[in-house]
Amino acid sequence: MKSVNEDYAAFERAMDEERLYLTMDFEGICRKIGADSASLNATIRSELGFDGPDLVSYYRSLFGR
Repeated sequence: MKSVNEDYAAFERAMDEERLYLTMDFEGICRKIGADSASLNATIRSELGFDGPDLVSYYRSLFGR
C-alpha cells in the first residue's frame, strides 16, 4: 500500500509533468495514479489550502488550452 506522501508526489507529477488536469478531473487523476481521493484531498488541503478538485480547476483555468 502506498503512503499518502507517495500519492502526493504522484499527483504532483501528474499535474506538472503529465498535465492530466487538461483531460481529467480530480477523481480521474486519483484513479489514474492509484490514490485514495479522500486522503489525497486532505493532504492537498493541509499543504496548499485548496481542495483537490478546486486545485485541478485552477490549473485548468491558468494553463489550459
